[in-house]
Amino acid sequence: MGPGRMTAPGFGRVVALVQQALRSPAFAAAALTIGAGSLRLFGLDGATPNPYYDATVLSMGQSWHNFFFVAFEPGASVASDKPPLALWLEVLSTKVFGLSTSSMILPQALASTAAVPLLYDMVRRVYSHGAGLAAGAALAVLPISVLTARSDTIDSMATSLSVVAAWLVVRAAQSGRARLLVAAGVVLGLAFETKLFEGLIAVPALTVVYWLASRVPIRRRAGHLGLAALALVTVALAWPVAVSMAPTGSHPWVLGSKDGSEANAIVEFNGLSRVVPPKRATHSVSLKGAPGPRRLFTLGHGSAYGYHTGIELIGALLLGGFALIARAWTRDGPPDLIRKRRALGVGVALWLLPAAAVFSFVTLLHPRYIEAIAPAIAAALGIGLAGLARVGSRGIATRLAGAALLCLATVYLAKAQPGWAATLSAVLAGCASVALLLGPGRMRRVDGRRALPIAAVTLVLAALAMLAPPAFKSYDIARNAAASDAGAIGSLSHHDARALSRYLQPRTRGLHWELAVYAYYRAPTLILRDRRPVLILAGVHLRPIFRDNRLQSELARGRLRYAYVGNACGTVPASRLQSCPRTIRWIRRHGVDVSHAAGLAAPGSLFRLESRSHGA
Repeated sequence: MGPGRMTAPGFGRVVALVQQALRSPAFAAAALTIGAGSLRLFGLDGATPNPYYDATVLSMGQSWHNFFFVAFEPGASVASDKPPLALWLEVLSTKVFGLSTSSMILPQALASTAAVPLLYDMVRRVYSHGAGLAAGAALAVLPISVLTARSDTIDSMATSLSVVAAWLVVRAAQSGRARLLVAAGVVLGLAFETKLFEGLIAVPALTVVYWLASRVPIRRRAGHLGLAALALVTVALAWPVAVSMAPTGSHPWVLGSKDGSEANAIVEFNGLSRVVPPKRATHSVSLKGAPGPRRLFTLGHGSAYGYHTGIELIGALLLGGFALIARAWTRDGPPDLIRKRRALGVGVALWLLPAAAVFSFVTLLHPRYIEAIAPAIAAALGIGLAGLARVGSRGIATRLAGAALLCLATVYLAKAQPGWAATLSAVLAGCASVALLLGPGRMRRVDGRRALPIAAVTLVLAALAMLAPPAFKSYDIARNAAASDAGAIGSLSHHDARALSRYLQPRTRGLHWELAVYAYYRAPTLILRDRRPVLILAGVHLRPIFRDNRLQSELARGRLRYAYVGNACGTVPASRLQSCPRTIRWIRRHGVDVSHAAGLAAPGSLFRLESRSHGA
């Protein structure tokens, strides 16, 4: 035999090693982690920043006071409406790697990457290695998960903590150890400290999973859940209570609140108003899809939800629903395992369906919000694919039902993603349907020496059909480093920020405030450029924060000299000035328009304040 040829026994050993590696949980977790990390970490330097979060991170890094209170600007006149955990981690990242877009995104990208092997292991422990692989792969390539992980936001961190909590709940149900369930409560409390109520979307589902899956007596089970709930509430409220108990003059005004308190920002601005926005809200309805039952699936001009979730979501609903209803896969194995499978299946449905319904009809929906149900989408799809593979040994009705579901998914794929990726998916799904219709048994190779189970063929083909389009979409997102769902709160242009900086730096040296800014969303770009305190006068929905008496006091004390208005009230005639906010009226009476001298394009933007009144 030639030296370059491998003997049949040698080839068999290689095949055996490959098969052993593929069945190894450690190998699968490592492969999924590498794949997910590649999509989430590649080219972060070119990611699109979010001035609102970036200015907050920069300001928090100025002092321990700013760090604790989540200061929005270096002078801590106002605080961000978001809780601190993810932003604390971003600040620490910037201290280690320097202040940059990539260092601020890095904690989110790493957290999103770590969620993939954890979801794989959670599903694997209850269902099967194949189901775990499919679920982990689905999350790894889910476009909304990749996009959010590469955006300068905090949604990925909250979702990753939910996955950690779910993994702990499954482990607690398997072992009966209360401390694991309490740890899950702590992690969910941290998720609340990351994205508030969005971090708690999985709580009802995880409660049901433990209640249905645990073998401990009912009283102990209820006690365990009570301890976990206590841990969740304690951790979730620790920071808000600490902020609220701080002396009145020490904590900044919280953006989004009506009274400056953290409690009002949490309950109303980040709670009730997210579901039913106030009538005078300045937020526009998302252009990425109108509210309605088809919102998360519809594709077309200005609609992004279907591209980011729809393909995997339709597979999760069809195949996961089929697996849950048919229960074909739960009849094999000991009763305890069957109970845990059903419990996790119900839990995934409770995680996915209510939140998806809310997201379908809520007025304002940024795509990144859907990241909260990304693990449930991936888990349902993985469970459904594994359940579909098992129907190859069932009756003809079950096989036809599985084939019909695959055909429906194929129709959606072909309609949703025009191009060769959709064609490939349709072909693969069709092949999976044929494999189901072949009936039970094995397909033999030509040489007759090896047999390939139809279940394996079905699972591989169906998984490729469902995961190929989102994988290509995620690859495009990673390749286009600027792709982001971080938003762009910071309407002051870079040109105006440069002009203001050049004009103000020599004229405000020694003053506490670089300037006062009427609308908070015009401040971030200048904050990031000059890293100086900015007095914010109006917050979300342009609610007043500091009025003319504060401006008068700061001017009299020699701490402030300039104010930026930046809206139509800066140029309206005196006869119409009465319709403008009181603070702007004061600025007009006590200020001189220096916009042209500062190099700003729009007149009536920048005013030099003086103690004596100027009739406007």
